[in-house]
Amino acid sequence: MHGRIACDGGGAQGLQQQIRPGGCVAGDRRLGEIEFLMHQYNDAAAEFGLAVRRWRLLDPHDDLDTWRTELDRGAALLAAGRTSEATQLLRPLDLLGTQGYAYQNSLPNRQGASAALPFAAVSYYACEQLADYERESGSVRAAVEDYATALDWTPRIRQGSGVRPEVADNNAALGYLRLGDTSTATGLESKALAADPADPVFLMSAGFIADRAGQVAEAARTTAR
Repeated sequence: MHGRIACDGGGAQGLQQQIRPGGCVAGDRRLGEIEFLMHQYNDAAAEFGLAVRRWRLLDPHDDLDTWRTELDRGAALLAAGRTSEATQLLRPLDLLGTQGYAYQNSLPNRQGASAALPFAAVSYYACEQLADYERESGSVRAAVEDYATALDWTPRIRQGSGVRPEVADNNAALGYLRLGDTSTATGLESKALAADPADPVFLMSAGFIADRAGQVAEAARTTAR
C-alpha cells in the first residue's frame, strides 16, 4: 500500500475516532488508511474512492495526489478480493505515472526533474502491486514482466523515495524460479541480499533457489545464516 501509516500508542481505533468523516480530503484518505490497518478493506476502498473524487473536485489539475490515492484504493481492493476492479484501476496508473514523469522531467529547470520523481513512484507501485497479485494468482509470466517494469525505475527513484526495490527483487526471483529460470532468480536474489543481508525472507528465498539450482551446500549455508 502506498503511503503506509504507523499508528502510535492510541492504535488504529483511537485515530479513527479523532477524524470526522467527510471533514476534508486528507481526512477521507486518512480514514482509508486506518480502515486498511484494521483489515476493513472494503471500507478502506470506499474511503479512498471518496478521497479520489474530492481531490478532483478540489483541484482538477492535481494528478499526483489523485493517482497516489488510487494506488491506495487498488491495494484495498486487492486485499478485499475485488481483483477485477483493482487491476482495472492499477493498470492505467503505470502509463499515467510514466507520462507524468516524462513531462515533468522535460521542463527546463531543476525543479521539474525533482517533481518528476513522485510520478515515477506511481508507476513503480502500480506495477509492483499488479505483479504481486499476478504471482500469487498463478499468472507468473505477467508477474515477472510487471516486476521488470517496476525495477526499471529503481535507479531513478531509489534515493530518499521510500521504495524498497529489494522486495521486488526477491519476489521477482521467486517468479523466475517458478518459470525454471534459476540463473535470473539467483541474480535477483543476490541483489536483494546485497541490500539487506540479514532479511530472513531473502535468506530463505536464496536457500530455496540454490537448492533448486542443485547447489545443495550453498542452500544449506544460506538457510543456516
